Amino acid sequence: MNEVLRRVANQAARGVPATPGCGIIITIIMMVTAMAGCETLFGGGEDRTVFTAPEDGETPLWPFWPTQMRIHPLTRLTTHPDTGEPALEVRLEFKDQYDYPTKIVGQVRIELTRANRRTAGEEMVWNIDLREMATNNNTFDEVTQTYLFRLQFEEGDLPRPADIHAFVLANDGREFQSGKRLD
Repeated sequence: MNEVLRRVANQAARGVPATPGCGIIITIIMMVTAMAGCETLFGGGEDRTVFTAPEDGETPLWPFWPTQMRIHPLTRLTTHPDTGEPALEVRLEFKDQYDYPTKIVGQVRIELTRANRRTAGEEMVWNIDLREMATNNNTFDEVTQTYLFRLQFEEGDLPRPADIHAFVLANDGREFQSGKRLD
């Protein structure tokens, strides 16, 4: 191909008129050369990393599926910005196998109990369905890469000190749990 281009360039330099259709041929040759260059520039695909599910069946097909969860340190008591009522802001952080923040699809249960007590009926419970995409997207805080749940309660109902427990059942059947003391 380079020889053809050289010959055409030499003819043009000597003032030899190009044959009809020569422009189309040169355009095709240049396109083929450019595509071959792109293939070389970006690789032929031999060195691409392609995710394949391991044979152990432990890792889901999505490689960034959460493998760990924690109640984030920004969890706190505050007032709800819309109502001014007392609220508990619980932030849940999920990380994938590479230790990067990620999202989850599943069901969340948050319990608040008096510290060191887990008597049935004494806890306050909130259930959030993150299988609903609107809820999932509305509760995910892009800045902190956590889910933010503003949980309301009656002023006198908050036990002090309190333990927060979060339980998550993911759509793939995995279960996560985390706890934190709220002083």
